[in-house]
Amino acid sequence: MQSAAENAQLYAQYSDYIQDKATQEAFTYFIGLLSVSVRYICTPVLHGTYRDIKIHDLMNAKEQSFSLCANQTFLNFYFRKPALTRNVYSVTDIEGLGFSVKAPANSNEEWTIRLISVSDVKKLWDYINCA
Repeated sequence: MQSAAENAQLYAQYSDYIQDKATQEAFTYFIGLLSVSVRYICTPVLHGTYRDIKIHDLMNAKEQSFSLCANQTFLNFYFRKPALTRNVYSVTDIEGLGFSVKAPANSNEEWTIRLISVSDVKKLWDYINCA
């Protein structure tokens, strides 16, 4: 993972914002996975109250394939349009992992899943790294 140094302090702020212990552990675990990944570059960005981490995929022209958003009791993980246009992810596969997919999550027809535990992060990580 590479991250803009001027925004690195946002990881701690995002973690402090999360009130649920299991979700905070999931966030910390996810950031740890990203920090040792050779596939992804991520950058935390604060948009008002929206605590976003942009995740770019080096295997796919550094496109922003995913985002992670920290909330007080859960994390939202977004499959961004560039990831979906590759046709390697499916709602059926994601639901088979035990997640409920909100599709479309927004006007860009992107998918959202909710993460609340380290177990959720492990399942998702394995899935996105197989594609």
